[in-house]
Amino acid sequence: MVTPGVTMAASLLRDFRFVDPTWEGSAFLRFWESELDVSISPYENDGITPRQLDVLRAVLAYPWSIRTEFERALFAYYNDEIDGSYCSCTPDGKVIPGSGPPKITEPSQLRKLIDEPKVCIRTYFETNSAVELELRFNCEWDPEHGLGVLYRYWQAVDFGQWHM
Repeated sequence: MVTPGVTMAASLLRDFRFVDPTWEGSAFLRFWESELDVSISPYENDGITPRQLDVLRAVLAYPWSIRTEFERALFAYYNDEIDGSYCSCTPDGKVIPGSGPPKITEPSQLRKLIDEPKVCIRTYFETNSAVELELRFNCEWDPEHGLGVLYRYWQAVDFGQWHM
């Protein structure tokens, strides 16, 4: 049985395969200036929808780098939401110095705190027609939930834990 959209996605990505619960492959993405894994959440019966294929094509074709703007936006998010948001305490309630998130003074320092970027194309979208995707990372400040960044028309609109 041919699963809808899978053949087309496989023609666009290298090493395309089903890795439960998503379809995954890889490609060099100019917007990130490197090879990235791409994950597509299947729709009913493991299919890939026409809109997901449109987003995939947009991801593959986008010619401009978003990394500098990403770092600026992540720096702002980190300073507003992460810096100072937690720390460890001794059994008697005293804060353990240096136990919270690392102090960051410039956007480029965040490169050391995130890794393994992945593009995720969701099953459900928040708008009727926008190019929406999520960049996912492992991150030092929340290794259990990671960092998810929702993009809409190539602008970061939401930072937080993985959304998918």
